[in-house]
Amino acid sequence: MNTKTATQKSKSNNSDSQSTAVQTFDQGKDQLAKTFSDPFSHFGESSMQLPTKIPVAKIEYLADPQTRTDHPDFEKGRFSLNIGDQLDHLEVAVIGMKYTRILWPEGFDPKNITRDPLCRSDDGLIPTGGTDCPKTDVTAKINGQVHPVCVAFQHKGAPSRDQNGRYIPACPFAKWGQKGEPPRCKELFTLAMYEHQLNIPLLFSVKSTGIKHLSDLRMQLINFQREARFKIKHPVAVYAKVMITIQPVQNWYEPVFTVKGKFSPAEIDINVEAYKAMQPELNNMTAEDFAYNNA
Repeated sequence: MNTKTATQKSKSNNSDSQSTAVQTFDQGKDQLAKTFSDPFSHFGESSMQLPTKIPVAKIEYLADPQTRTDHPDFEKGRFSLNIGDQLDHLEVAVIGMKYTRILWPEGFDPKNITRDPLCRSDDGLIPTGGTDCPKTDVTAKINGQVHPVCVAFQHKGAPSRDQNGRYIPACPFAKWGQKGEPPRCKELFTLAMYEHQLNIPLLFSVKSTGIKHLSDLRMQLINFQREARFKIKHPVAVYAKVMITIQPVQNWYEPVFTVKGKFSPAEIDINVEAYKAMQPELNNMTAEDFAYNNA
């Protein structure tokens, strides 16, 4: 089956897209097609109560002794997936993003996540959990109710923003120190992606010094959109083939994002299906869903 025929066949089934798997677009590859319908969807309401599990990737430090026991072949400075794979790089379409915050206990080792957070926010605005939540005594009235908050809120219940559109921290743990000390409550940008080497949806969180590389990706996607010589019918990120590599920096690693061109029409169709399926899932996810150890 060639790409054009398979794409046409996929489009003819759009009316049944909720229950139809993405078609196989290229038999020369290892079965690109993956289903985004629920295989339990015919089993009644009970199946809807199952929690969603999406594979999670992290940059491997081999800081957890259990990892060295379970995966003796794992190497530092590569991407580890909690389904047991390791990759030198990721080849992805970025299909979603979620902004969260998390406050770890004193003495926490970010390379070896074995402790629960003191406080966390699943939207970066309001504390939603943790062993000592909320850590802030700052409150605001939102939708008629008073809530502890991570960021400043206007009198109309909308979060305040600076001149760049960024939220203005209100919780003392979310603020930068007077001498430039980073806040203890860390920002996390979790990317929902479709990984084309393994043909799976994937989550990957960017934090701390890695965030600047995510800003670089946004600029690359702006340029990709500006230079596009095709009609853009979907979010521009589903067209852009992004390679994520790992850059050593002193005693840590940072993810580097590079737009490597445009996906094929067959791959774009898969990215679009993944994008549609991921959005409601991403909106309902909490910080625990992004944890590598939550397999």
